[in-house]
Amino acid sequence: MNDIRQIAFTNELRFERPRAEVFEAFLESEKWFQVSYGGERLKGVVTERRVGGHIYEDWGDGAGMLYGTIGWWDPPAGYSEVSHMLGGGITLTHRYEFEEDGGATILRQRFSAFGPISDEMAAGIKWHGSLKTFEAQLRSWIERGEVTAPPEFSMG
Repeated sequence: MNDIRQIAFTNELRFERPRAEVFEAFLESEKWFQVSYGGERLKGVVTERRVGGHIYEDWGDGAGMLYGTIGWWDPPAGYSEVSHMLGGGITLTHRYEFEEDGGATILRQRFSAFGPISDEMAAGIKWHGSLKTFEAQLRSWIERGEVTAPPEFSMG
């Protein structure tokens, strides 16, 4: 059994685009996250744009993987989601805030994970959960409209 622990961090990324554009581009997560439980079966990532809506991978015919449930939805200011996708009593919370900064946008991510988390799981959560891991992909997509290859997983 793993010890109960909390992982929490905040990231800020600045994009040279208006807030509404950054918000919409960010929601197209398959363009920058490119990590899928469904692999070749993935039809798309669905975001039900409302409080109580789900964010999930659609594999077709009702199959897929639930990422989380939206608890706060206020476009283009931001949204939050809560997830139990790792199972075993681990709760993940993500809050994304989009702040105007002149003609640019600051994307602020607040993340936490709580539950029985092993050292190996903690490394994976920190890597997959952090927008800093995907900063190059986010910049490429949001600022230039280009999709680039995902980073290689690293425990470091």
